[in-house]
Amino acid sequence: MAPTTLTDLAPELLIQILKSADSFADVTSLSSTSRKMFIIWKTNVDAICEAILPRNVDCFEQALEFLAAKEKVEGDKHAFFGHMTAVDRAEWMLRWADTAAKALVYFEENVIQNAHNEHLFRMTASDRVDFLRAYHRTATLATLAKGPLPCELLSSWDMLAFRQMMVVMRWLMAYAPPSERLEFGMEYDPNLVTHHTRRAGVPGENWPLIWGKVNALQHDIRFLHCQPDDYSKRFAPFCSLLVYNFIPKSTNSKRGARLSDLLPLIRELGIHCNKTYELSNP
Repeated sequence: MAPTTLTDLAPELLIQILKSADSFADVTSLSSTSRKMFIIWKTNVDAICEAILPRNVDCFEQALEFLAAKEKVEGDKHAFFGHMTAVDRAEWMLRWADTAAKALVYFEENVIQNAHNEHLFRMTASDRVDFLRAYHRTATLATLAKGPLPCELLSSWDMLAFRQMMVVMRWLMAYAPPSERLEFGMEYDPNLVTHHTRRAGVPGENWPLIWGKVNALQHDIRFLHCQPDDYSKRFAPFCSLLVYNFIPKSTNSKRGARLSDLLPLIRELGIHCNKTYELSNP
């Protein structure tokens, strides 16, 4: 006999229905429709959370990298990061996604406020996605770069991704007003020239030191690989207003060399800029 209600379906099908929900709010609504649905949700919560989360966090892969960095660095010091359940991870990543979304709003407002031509500098949908990726990457690098710069992380980027990360880091340090830094979980003391973490968010210790490291790395890469006439192409950011010179967005398609090809050359030639940074082991 064919099932007449949703709960008459086999448990395997009900699990797939919950996994295919668009949001956790939808899962909550579905699980409250019957005791059977509630039990299926509770007994399969890990798999369901893992299926839904990527659809609710923009640039999920980069956000997940940040969480992995937090767990690696803080897992031994903070029980939360050392023993996260699937629900914990989902809640943390949703909060982080909200923080990144607020940062995007503030960044775009800064772009428009400082533009001589508002229409010329208005961010596209692609720009916004690139910003979120770069924001997650900035947080990941800042978490891992308290010692040597993490070679494995950097090697997964190309030159455009690296430059976009530098745009976001520079903005966080130099352009975001204090009220916005607080939204990102950061405090700023101009006398100390350093950021401090207030709550969960972008880690903030020694931002100027981290900036110095990546800026020195950029100079070494430029010396190693880039000719003056292709500098703008290889380092073209997704939004150029808050950086150095205006670069047409048409150059964004030229992503440049991969750092996995360039970092070994820097090691071989020993051209570290002023010895201000070192690379971790590959």
